[in-house]
Amino acid sequence: MILGSASDDAARSNATTFDTIDESASTDTTPRTPQTLIFFILEKYHTHRRELAELCGLARKVEVVHATHAAARHSLAAFLVAMLGEREEHMSKEEQMLFPTLLSDGGGCAPFAMRRMRMEHEGHERHLDAS
Repeated sequence: MILGSASDDAARSNATTFDTIDESASTDTTPRTPQTLIFFILEKYHTHRRELAELCGLARKVEVVHATHAAARHSLAAFLVAMLGEREEHMSKEEQMLFPTLLSDGGGCAPFAMRRMRMEHEGHERHLDAS
């Protein structure tokens, strides 16, 4: 038995592929091809980079203006800066690794790359829930 082949088979059997989706069964606007999925992700999620950077600056200003106020949350700017860094790293991985893999038909690697990104999404969600 080749090392890792059982886990590879399990991952493949659990992975959703674009060709297994029945497009005629639904009228929703869920992206159905790698190109439309990538465009959807870029337009819906990656455009928030600038907004989050602006929020970091605004949070810093609020912390300075209200530095002596007892009820002011003084850790918001640091939290947003950390979140911005994590999101930048994640989006760069998507843009430089996942999206090209999807566009080149992945050579069998796409399900693993998608799983890795999903795991990061879940980690980001846990981080937000804990804050």
